[in-house]
Amino acid sequence: MKTSSTFFISACILFAGCGNKEESTPSKTLTEVIAADNAGDLDKVIAYYTEDAILIPAGSSDIIGKNAIREHYRNIFTTSVLQLQASSNEIIDANDWTIIRGNTTGKVIFKADSSATAVNDKFIMVLKKDDGRWKIYRLMWSSHP
Repeated sequence: MKTSSTFFISACILFAGCGNKEESTPSKTLTEVIAADNAGDLDKVIAYYTEDAILIPAGSSDIIGKNAIREHYRNIFTTSVLQLQASSNEIIDANDWTIIRGNTTGKVIFKADSSATAVNDKFIMVLKKDDGRWKIYRLMWSSHP
């Protein structure tokens, strides 16, 4: 009886530990990267991107690779505070790939003079599963009229 009790307790601990592990989902990645943006947490933001990620801003050059994306965010966080919300309008899942079409609203507050500019963007985010986590592979956005 002692052996089955030990097995049962070990199994409970194992399953309880597995149950506490947070599952990565594309929607959760979107929510968490926006929270990290708003917190100005550079390392956390960058952790949501694949090594070969590309940002595709309207009217600007592409920002290619994780190192370039890091510098892009470093510049933003040095000069600005973000207060953003994102919503998804459409999610298309295809195994280890997901496309999210959505909107980002809020404002950017400039540290130099506390002035702010409104954000009303639309975006397409392509995510891929990378080592069990959903990460941003491509992100394209533009102003939403």
